[in-house]
Amino acid sequence: MAKYDNVIKKIISKYEKSLSKHMPGVGNWDVWTVDKAAISDMFEEVKHLRSITKPVPKTLGDISDLPEELRAELSAIKTDDVEDQIFTIINASDDREANIDTILVELYRRFGTVHKRNYITNKLWRMVNKSEMLWNGESGKGYYTTKEPNNSGDTATQRNSDDLDLDEQIPF
Repeated sequence: MAKYDNVIKKIISKYEKSLSKHMPGVGNWDVWTVDKAAISDMFEEVKHLRSITKPVPKTLGDISDLPEELRAELSAIKTDDVEDQIFTIINASDDREANIDTILVELYRRFGTVHKRNYITNKLWRMVNKSEMLWNGESGKGYYTTKEPNNSGDTATQRNSDDLDLDEQIPF
């Protein structure tokens, strides 16, 4: 879609030029104003959607512009093309959450690739357990999300050490 950006900018420019030559209320001025606003809004929305659904880069590139505190936290995660595509699909899904079936279908529709369910399941498992860029979704088993969960209120993961009796729970 980026190849059409210049064409859309020229169309918006022509609308602006035409509007500047006419008086409000004369001829098609009202219609042209609405058309120009709609085209401008759609163009901005497409640019925004493009920016939030772009694939995760394989490398971080030049990180010199990042604050020192952030650079200290990085451990340069490398991804492959399929992981980038999965990440893009999940980000484009409602609530940034998708199941395996959706991912398989969208991999074909968007990228023209067919993958075995087992391969994608293993890839998703790796992304959840190793990369910290994907998490299990809230909708249940087989759903994945790019939204980091907030575990602060999860009592199952927060156990008080006084509640554990290690002598009773160790099987050996």
